[in-house]
Amino acid sequence: MCVLLISLFLCVLLISLFLCVLLISLFLCVLLISLFLCVLLISLFLCVLLISLFLCVLLISLFLCVLLISLFLCVLLISLFLCVLLISLFLCVLLISLFLCVLLISLFLCVLLISLFLCVLLISLFLCVLLIFLFLCVLLEPVEGSLTQPCQPINHTVSLEKEGCPNVPSHSNPYLPWPIRFSTVYLHVCTYRDVPYETIRLPDCPPWVDPCVTYPVALSCDCTCSQTSDCTIESLQPDF
Repeated sequence: MCVLLISLFLCVLLISLFLCVLLISLFLCVLLISLFLCVLLISLFLCVLLISLFLCVLLISLFLCVLLISLFLCVLLISLFLCVLLISLFLCVLLISLFLCVLLISLFLCVLLISLFLCVLLISLFLCVLLIFLFLCVLLEPVEGSLTQPCQPINHTVSLEKEGCPNVPSHSNPYLPWPIRFSTVYLHVCTYRDVPYETIRLPDCPPWVDPCVTYPVALSCDCTCSQTSDCTIESLQPDF
């Protein structure tokens, strides 16, 4: 009985030991599994952390790249804007210069045309005054002729003499009475027109003296309108 009890006790003890060992083994297994899981979780966490860091670095790099590209584009756009602004200013200055040149040329042409117009106007006025003056001369010449006596030579007795001949005969010769009327506009002048010459012989002349004497005979006269204030008397040949 004692042996049986001891055997039972030993069996129970062995079973207890086995169960303890089993429990300890299970505990160790659970502990190892927990440790493994912890290590695995820590590894996963580290991996996730590293991936997160990598993604952050990548995102930061991308952000910096985008920022640099944006800055570059901004600088490029500003440069293009400045270039366009400078070109626009240059074109504006060029257009203003062209406009001023065209304006100056137009003003010069206007002044030239006005000068030509004034010259033509003055010439036209001068020609009009000259034509009016000539028209008045032509128009008033018949009136002047009708107000004065008609131009007609009259007879006048002259003495023909020559050195060396004693007898001096009297001879009737027509002459022009020079009817002249002065006017503030024109000068009416009459002068000889047809003047033939006649020759006669003086009697009782010595043989060494030529008895022939030539004198003019006025057959007609003519009155004209003179535009000058100077009048010279027309001379007849010989001196009469």
